Amino acid sequence: MATTTEHSRQTGDGEVSPASVRPESFRADRPHHKRILLADDDEEFRNLVENLAGRLGCGAVVVKDFDQLRAANDELEPEVVLLGPRVGNRDAVEILRHFSEWRTRAYIVLLGDTDLKVLESAERLGRSHRLNMLPSLERPVSVTALRSLLRGVIDARPEIGSGELREGMSGRQFIPYFQPVVELKGREPRIARAEVLARWEHPFHGMLAASEFIEAVEEHGCMEELTAQLLVQALEQMRDWRESGHLFSISLNVSTTSLSDLNLPDTLSDIVSGYGFQNDAVMIELTESAMTEERVETLDILTRLRMKGFALSMDDFGTGYSTLLELVRLPFNEIKIDPRFIDQIGVRRESGIVIRTAIGLAHGLGMTVCAEGVESPETLDFLRGAGCDAAQGRAIQEPVSGSDLMTYLKTRGPASAPSG
Repeated sequence: MATTTEHSRQTGDGEVSPASVRPESFRADRPHHKRILLADDDEEFRNLVENLAGRLGCGAVVVKDFDQLRAANDELEPEVVLLGPRVGNRDAVEILRHFSEWRTRAYIVLLGDTDLKVLESAERLGRSHRLNMLPSLERPVSVTALRSLLRGVIDARPEIGSGELREGMSGRQFIPYFQPVVELKGREPRIARAEVLARWEHPFHGMLAASEFIEAVEEHGCMEELTAQLLVQALEQMRDWRESGHLFSISLNVSTTSLSDLNLPDTLSDIVSGYGFQNDAVMIELTESAMTEERVETLDILTRLRMKGFALSMDDFGTGYSTLLELVRLPFNEIKIDPRFIDQIGVRRESGIVIRTAIGLAHGLGMTVCAEGVESPETLDFLRGAGCDAAQGRAIQEPVSGSDLMTYLKTRGPASAPSG
């Protein structure tokens, strides 16, 4: 089980002498040295990356063929990979497939001088392989854009060990934050539910977003414990909301790794009933990419969740490749349109067409639609006009602690939504 992995970055800047570091300098005994792997044969761009890497206090290693790339990936465990259109006799799409097989945890940035739609297709492919894809950089690459991207990544994800994680679990350092999801029908938006988002009150790093630790949680086998802790705290908070007249529900993300646990429906149901709620007070969100594998266990688990009364939402809708099949085959109640489509409303005509089509398709199949990552009132107006059922994002409310959300609710008055 898992929690939402929002994309949240903190940036910093450091000034040290430029340096190009050899691959053998990066060993497992140097886990805190930030590493950039450049797979490209452009000499000028290589010099630019090495210079910026040195200024940011990290090292850059360049490879020019596939064997070097594979060896460097294993040896360096890079933080960032800048991937050109070809590396030796392999193209970028082939290499993304290999990165998936190698279970690469690096952030990957595609470099290209090809059509923007081709780069975006390659990004979607990488995400469907469950890789950490960042926005591509078109050639000629802007120095400002590259610097901003590298700065954002360098400080984004602290190194986290299993002992540190388990200490955080036992010390109850993990807490839920909440982001309201509002209904768009009617004159005034009404809160339908609050999405549970993981935070870590780390004693050294401060407050960490899920994107900064969730992979380590999965890697060290702590996902079930983390989700149980967050669900318990969220249910306690929901009980307080309801005592104050706020009758909306919560939604909780579940990871791909949990879709092989046949006990998952019973585990979730026992926790919810233990707090006196019906299961329909909780919506379970699963990423679309988690649905790409045809597995009997997945269908078993999702069907039992629905039979037990949980609602199901397909998160990040539009980023996978088997979307239409899964919408028909699996018992979802809702789709959540990926923020990357929402961001482009008013910028790219195609995004508006895709969103309207997705809304019509979902409604035709008896599902509701939620837009995620709404950043402006204008986007809200478009979504309302397009018939979207619900929305969440910073234009409505940023993720906040349970107590801060209670303060926010007091300014709005009692809110209700169908719930158990």
